[in-house]
Amino acid sequence: MKSVKKSILLTLWYMTDSKEYASALVKEYPNSLETGVVLGKVMVMPAPFWYFVPREKIAQNIFWKFVDIAQKIWYNCNKCYTWR
Repeated sequence: MKSVKKSILLTLWYMTDSKEYASALVKEYPNSLETGVVLGKVMVMPAPFWYFVPREKIAQNIFWKFVDIAQKIWYNCNKCYTWR
């Protein structure tokens, strides 16, 4: 499991933007590419994997927009239609 730890820490940092994961990368793997990404010295290039890993803030915004739209649809349906 140690062989994939820095990849997992990078993914967790990417998803949550948590300083805890960033600090662990810097402390345990100071010269790795993953640490370079966290420090802004290395860019993550577009790859299919990253398209399926949501950033927490973006995912929350999308979720709340979905909830808002669903509530508006529900309200409008109840206003215009008598449920039987």
